[in-house]
Amino acid sequence: TKAMIVKITDDKFDALFKMVKEDALESGITVLIFVAYDCDALCACHILTACLKLEWVKFSVMGVNSYENLDASFQKEIAANPSYKSVFLINCGGNFDIFGLFDLDEHDLNVYVIDTHRPYHPANIKNMKNIFLLDDGTGEVALPSRRNRSMLGRRRRRDYGSDDEEDFSDDDELDEEEENEEVYKPSFYGFTAAGILYALAAQISLSNDDMLWLAIVGFTDQFLHQKIGYDRYEQDYLHFKEEVLDKAEDFFDDQMSQSRIPVGSIIEQTDYKFFLYRYWNLYDSMQYSRYIFIRLHMWKSHGIKKLEELFARMAIPCSDYLKPYQALGTQERTRVAEKLEIWGPNFDLPDVTFPSFLRKRSNIYSASDVVYSITALLEGGKSLESAKVPDLSFASSKNDSAAQEKDGEEQSQRASQGQSDPASSSESCEQFWTAFDALSNSERGAELFLEGTRIAKVLQVEIVKQAKEIIQKKEVVQTGPFRSCVLTESTSLSYFSNPLTLKQLAHFLVDTLIEMGVAKKVKPFVIAALNESNGTYLVVGIPGNHSREPVEKNPIGASLTRAAQETQSHLISHAFETSVVSVRQTDLVRFMDYLRS
Repeated sequence: TKAMIVKITDDKFDALFKMVKEDALESGITVLIFVAYDCDALCACHILTACLKLEWVKFSVMGVNSYENLDASFQKEIAANPSYKSVFLINCGGNFDIFGLFDLDEHDLNVYVIDTHRPYHPANIKNMKNIFLLDDGTGEVALPSRRNRSMLGRRRRRDYGSDDEEDFSDDDELDEEEENEEVYKPSFYGFTAAGILYALAAQISLSNDDMLWLAIVGFTDQFLHQKIGYDRYEQDYLHFKEEVLDKAEDFFDDQMSQSRIPVGSIIEQTDYKFFLYRYWNLYDSMQYSRYIFIRLHMWKSHGIKKLEELFARMAIPCSDYLKPYQALGTQERTRVAEKLEIWGPNFDLPDVTFPSFLRKRSNIYSASDVVYSITALLEGGKSLESAKVPDLSFASSKNDSAAQEKDGEEQSQRASQGQSDPASSSESCEQFWTAFDALSNSERGAELFLEGTRIAKVLQVEIVKQAKEIIQKKEVVQTGPFRSCVLTESTSLSYFSNPLTLKQLAHFLVDTLIEMGVAKKVKPFVIAALNESNGTYLVVGIPGNHSREPVEKNPIGASLTRAAQETQSHLISHAFETSVVSVRQTDLVRFMDYLRS
């Protein structure tokens, strides 16, 4: 067979999309899209579905949050709708044996994988006829380096115009031992899925400012959730900055009033590292941001005093730093920026900003605010509807662009999820569509975005509270090949039944331990939180380096998989991450003991 990874730098994107359109000539819904529960995936899905709508291709979209869920949903949908010809997997599928999972020998389908997870599973590279891996050209293929293979992707049953594909004989196939060896490789992330699909849209001349913004939000999601380091972020930022400037009709300065900025404009601008400060006040957004928490040692009693001293040195009155940020005038905001630049370095705050992008809709939205809001809507759920924080944000004005999102124009079918995984409940499905709608340019989208900012603040407060409690009680186990913490008794346990929330807590703890000087040797960090509702522990593993340092490949995911196999522990993957699993409560002790061994 021939193999081919379709790179976004190639002209094959155009041919690939033509294949999808050709398969759509038959009646019925021909495209099935599975989307992981993360902000980047949702942004990518919006771009893909916009392209399909413009070409009058009917599709169905389903949110999936585990491979068990994906398998059940696929089998159910394929059985119910034999007209499907194209299946898209967004931020899922790359690191799993999709051919085996879907039993593609039995189905006349082409599968297109747009997944940032690396490395690719070996089974997705060899012996495939109809799997396409859409790649940025830098992704690592999970094949033995001694083979020195140049794998260029997956090819369909019929040739679509490429003459430069490489054949491999049976002698080149991986044996089972080699394949298992490669499955245990450390994990990392490739280019954002939204960025790949934006490149696809640009190559087929369908891209627009909405898609560009979604791609920007997608790569910002990778940065804020420590999937890529600052070096990678800066490279991607410069790439998208060129795209923004190419499309910009005007140039904006930092002091331009919101009323003068054209609606829909994307602006490159520095942003504070303060959590959702536009929808909070400076005092709370700073004390609950990881950057300030670590730099000012907020886990100690004098941390708050140092923050208040900073405001005093800057001559920012209490009435200003406790006022909703949106209520501050232009002169007040300028004074804050100038004073932070002067006084920040004296408080170990030399770099309180980072380069980012803003966009004007009913309000000025930053890419980071959108990421935090969408992620919270995906993870928060109904359990946080009544949760309260000091919510001082201003409601956005109504957006009269709702006509652009008429339900009658929708060609997608919102299919219900399979129920093989406890996480795949109707509530989980509702969270997916709420977050999906929050990305739309509509009045409802603006309202849902604001709700997401409220939930995000609730989650962030709980993360900081739990981090303080763990540090103060010295609950992190330092001995062994990795550091670990197990949450079994806490009033906040329910908040940490979601992967990204638990992962953010882990990053808080790793940065704090390094800042305290007790984690002098870099070790992976594993945190487990009890889910009392189903008797399992959610387990997350991350590299042990500081967030200021380059993001390393994560070896702990392979260790979790091996530990589950060796101890015969019942393991369920989450969020398509090898480093996020659920283990039965009764299996946790021997599972962790094997890891430590």
